[in-house]
Amino acid sequence: MRDEQGKRPRIAKPDRGEVIVDLEAYIDNICSLNAKEVRKFNNAFVSTVWKDQHYTKRKDHGEDDGTPREGIDEHLVCQLIEDTFVHGLHYGLKYGSIVNYPPFNPRTSIRIVLQDRTTGEDDFLNVAVEYHFKDINTFEVTIWTAMKVSNFYIRDSQYVIELFPDKTVLRRNERRVLNYKMELNR
Repeated sequence: MRDEQGKRPRIAKPDRGEVIVDLEAYIDNICSLNAKEVRKFNNAFVSTVWKDQHYTKRKDHGEDDGTPREGIDEHLVCQLIEDTFVHGLHYGLKYGSIVNYPPFNPRTSIRIVLQDRTTGEDDFLNVAVEYHFKDINTFEVTIWTAMKVSNFYIRDSQYVIELFPDKTVLRRNERRVLNYKMELNR
């Protein structure tokens, strides 16, 4: 027997009813084939965002020649920092060289670039920031500069976190090539 398009009817799977989960069972987890969950908890980080005077001057007065810098408003920059913060911490745990730890030395602090690629425009927002671990659950993020361009200068060995609508991508400038490292879904 065939339907109107000449296809055989599909065999329907029987309804197996309600699925019962045994909370006392030992099951697979990430590191064991025989484990049981005993507790779940959330951790919260307090994060403060600071802006360096250089960023403020560029935002308010533009370039040294008076050319304005459009699209680097504080609320856009802070939103980009907020949207990428947890991913930045994750990338830092995997690769290091993203979060600065005491003792701090401004000349050797690690600076990363956040890029907002959610708009699909050729000129996208670039923000140079530093993440600093302050204490057990507190981080400071300092904005150094921001530009809305496609050719933002990335230093050698510097990390870039690109924000897309559905993910972030971590890249690193290695010998003048921006190499893919990994990505995380949002």
